Amino acid sequence: MANQLPARPNLDHLRRQAKVLLAQLKDGNASAARSFIQHLPEARGMTPKAVRAAGYRLADAQSVVARQTGFASWPALSRYVQQLRALEGDWRFVSLEI
Repeated sequence: MANQLPARPNLDHLRRQAKVLLAQLKDGNASAARSFIQHLPEARGMTPKAVRAAGYRLADAQSVVARQTGFASWPALSRYVQQLRALEGDWRFVSLEI
């Protein structure tokens, strides 16, 4: 099941999620290992122990986060978030009338 992005996703927050996921994997967290197995093609079919020993890096954890949210890769997720943020624009009032 894919996680949904919040209405205003933040790339820094998503990066922190990936860092936490990687730290959890290195700490032996079974849920983190399952996330890698479910969402990282290279980890499919591996045991949780093998996933923990594989030496995955931050880029791999970012890929897991991207795939959990329905994107094929971290760059695709990153582009999407940047495009959303660009649409927000800069709103300024010329005058305020009551």
